[in-house]
Amino acid sequence: MPTKNFIPFIKTVVFAIVLSLSGCSSESEIIENSDKKSILMLHKNYEFLKSKESLFNAITNSGTQKTISKRTVQALDFKIFTDRLTYVKNEEKAKESFTFYIERNNYSPASNTIENLILTKGFNEEEYKAYIITYFFPDGIASEHKNFKVTGFKAVNSETFSFNNLTSKSACENTYEYMVIETAHKCYSGNHSGASEAANCEGKGSLPYSTYQVVAYLTDSCGEGVAGGGTGGDQSGAGGGRSSTPGSGGGAPVDTGISLPPSCQSVDCEVPILANDINVLLGNTLNFEQLTFLFNNDNIATEVKNYLDQNTNAAAKALTTQIIAAMVANPGLKINFTASVNSPMNIDILAITNATTEGKKFLEVYDALTKSPEFKKLFIDMFAESKRFNVKFEIAEKVYENDDPTKKEVNANTSKIAGTDNYIIKINKKIFNKGTDFSQIRIKNAKTILHECIHAFLFVKSKNSTIGMDIETVIDKIYPTTDEQHNFMAEKMIPTMQKILSQIRDLVTTTAGRNVLDTQITMHPTQTPLTSTPWIWSEYYKFLSLKGLEKTVYFKNNFPTGSDQWKLLTKYIEYGHNELDK
Repeated sequence: MPTKNFIPFIKTVVFAIVLSLSGCSSESEIIENSDKKSILMLHKNYEFLKSKESLFNAITNSGTQKTISKRTVQALDFKIFTDRLTYVKNEEKAKESFTFYIERNNYSPASNTIENLILTKGFNEEEYKAYIITYFFPDGIASEHKNFKVTGFKAVNSETFSFNNLTSKSACENTYEYMVIETAHKCYSGNHSGASEAANCEGKGSLPYSTYQVVAYLTDSCGEGVAGGGTGGDQSGAGGGRSSTPGSGGGAPVDTGISLPPSCQSVDCEVPILANDINVLLGNTLNFEQLTFLFNNDNIATEVKNYLDQNTNAAAKALTTQIIAAMVANPGLKINFTASVNSPMNIDILAITNATTEGKKFLEVYDALTKSPEFKKLFIDMFAESKRFNVKFEIAEKVYENDDPTKKEVNANTSKIAGTDNYIIKINKKIFNKGTDFSQIRIKNAKTILHECIHAFLFVKSKNSTIGMDIETVIDKIYPTTDEQHNFMAEKMIPTMQKILSQIRDLVTTTAGRNVLDTQITMHPTQTPLTSTPWIWSEYYKFLSLKGLEKTVYFKNNFPTGSDQWKLLTKYIEYGHNELDK
């Protein structure tokens, strides 16, 4: 007997298993190399599952389950992965089985164990029987040696996939033995790796091309006797009590094939799983849904991994965890990790691409903003605020005040997305294009985006003063309207906006334009008497930040129309507009 093991077993079951660790392809066919050739094994995909209506319904339509995605179905305390399954057809026994990889919420890859859900029935039967089988791989799941072990096999409810309730404990402990028989098929090279035959298969390198047949039988059935039978060995099925002959006692055999974790079902098992690597970097704090999200979104996982490799401090890890949680909790948004991790909020900019002139210009300006350390911590200094909120950016043909088409057209507007706690910032495409009444230079576009981000944050604060510090203790008043928010910006946010603009200046202005302002422009703070100064950048940032706030009490008091300060502000804006994009 190649492999022999005794394992405690709760229910009286005898079963035989055909196990495959084949990597030929997602649609590969393996036929047992025996005289009868009655066992057919196929590695199938989600489309195959959908074609089997009764099976698909059994997996997805139970009242205790819900479809999470194409890849997974939630069933009680574990998820069923449906992207790949193993199909075994036993012509001699007129039976078939469908085997799915499953994972529990507390699953740890380091355990080197996997669980499979098996649904099996006779060709002429309507109802499925369900089992959960557990395998242990001493050398790791990537290993193809046949010293894996079956460490559990239990019948479960075929509708809920839950274990049957035990009404009593028995002093008798059921055990079973099993043996592993290695067979060969068209991808098999004579070595476990199958490397020399890789060119003839869709696998690569050291993918395992061996097929393992396992014959299991009870050694102590606690006196129960039921019809037997098995895939290998003596198939007599005599039934009853203890026996030393495989398949001679216990329950009906179950044919199955190992369904590996998703990463192993179509590619080399040894390829690192970024989701797991990320979880390790985050102190194993991600839940299964978050891990699955990262596994299914390779581009995001790559961004996250690269960020964590370069930012190992606790703050970076906490920020990453918040953003991943927001991604999972808000499937309606397409949050951009890189933009978000360098922003004061979680950002969805999926709808904006380089395919349009205005999209390209927006992304360039927003990228510049993310280079500002002050922008990233925009609300922390003012509000001691570190909790994230979600904002979607959109470039629109026209944008109206208060999002009301009956009102005047404006540069940008921020409003709540109906039915959510998320906000949308609409940017008028005209501000990015030359020759319109709304045309702006790049640094002013950056100011506009910054201005709207502050609006979004103040809307969040006014709706939920329990987030972070109570806003009333900070600014003495809640600002639920745009005008009130403008008053707050003018009174409290100008120094911060100045600093952000100073940090990104060289990214959103031209060297030639800056040289003109530094060497050729003279400013006049007062007219009577006439005073003169060179161009002062901090003044320019202040005045630029005040644009759009002309109706505020602060602006009216400090920049009365026609006053020297009003004229100075106007000239700074004029010169900047004329020179800084040249």
